[in-house]
Formats: sequence, structure tokens, C-alpha cells
Amino acid sequence: MCSSDLLLARQDEERLESPVPVDLSLLLQDQLALHQDGIRLRQLSQEVDVAPQLLVQGHPPELHRLFRNLLDNALRYNRQGGHIRVSAERRGGLVRVAVADSGCGLAAAHLPQVFDRFWRASEDRTDGGTGLGLAIASRICRAHGGRIQVSSELGQGSCFVVELPALRGEVLAGAAS
Repeated sequence: MCSSDLLLARQDEERLESPVPVDLSLLLQDQLALHQDGIRLRQLSQEVDVAPQLLVQGHPPELHRLFRNLLDNALRYNRQGGHIRVSAERRGGLVRVAVADSGCGLAAAHLPQVFDRFWRASEDRTDGGTGLGLAIASRICRAHGGRIQVSSELGQGSCFVVELPALRGEVLAGAAS
């Protein structure tokens, strides 16, 4: 069993520690900073439109893993010289984060399976993936009371949208990132 398998098994069986306020604006900035070498290496342009102080109640390591998986895929399946767009905003009682790329995209027939464990668009892919990243992302979203959706067009790219319940009330000092 690989580490991703173990992570999913633990997530299925364990309850996470008590959630804390998390500033997704800062968390997304951290993840984008960690992905800058890959963005430069692939010669990708990037557009970032993230509103400040997007607070959710959650588990920082899990939320980091969620957005790391989405950004990893945006790099891995993008074309050399392509484009990545990350946007985040509050919409009513939700924080909505979109991660879009200009990569290979997915056929419409594949979209219902994209969050299944071990699913890969093609058996002959040699990108080193295990087919678990999006299953993990989906599991993290559900554990945080949210959801994840995908829209994609073959040869044009994909857009993954995460919606998580926004933290109510005043901005809390010291929110985790």
C-alpha cells in the first residue's frame, strides 16, 4: 500500500482534530509560492485573483494538501508555455476557489470518474501519478463540509472549483494558513 492509499484509508476511518480558523487567502499564497519553480520550469504564465481574508473553519494540513494536489495537476497536465489561473472569493456563505489550466483537458465522458480512487484518464500515462490526488482532494472537501467540481474540455484545459463554508463573524486574528 502506498502512502496515498494509507492517507485515504486513514481519512475514511479517523476523525480529524478540532478545526481552527484558516485564512485560505494566505494558504493559497503559500501554495503558489511553493509551485513557482514548477511554473517557471514549464514556462507557464499565471493569473492570481484572490480576495483577502477568506476564512474557513478547517484543518490546515488537509487544506494545504487539497490545494497542493490541484496545483500539482495544473502543472503536470498543462502544456509547456501554458497558463494557470487561481481565483478565490467569498460568495454568500461560501468561499469559492477555482484552479484552471490550459492543459490537455478531459473528455466529457471522463468527468464523472475524475474523483474516483485510482482513476486515470489513460492507462499509458507516464507522469508518475497514482490516480489518487483528486480522490484525496474530494475527500478533504467533503470532510470540510464543502464540495469540488470540474469542468474540462479535451485539448483546452480544466477548471477545478472548490466551495467551502465561509467562517461567519468578524475576521479572527491569528487564523492559520
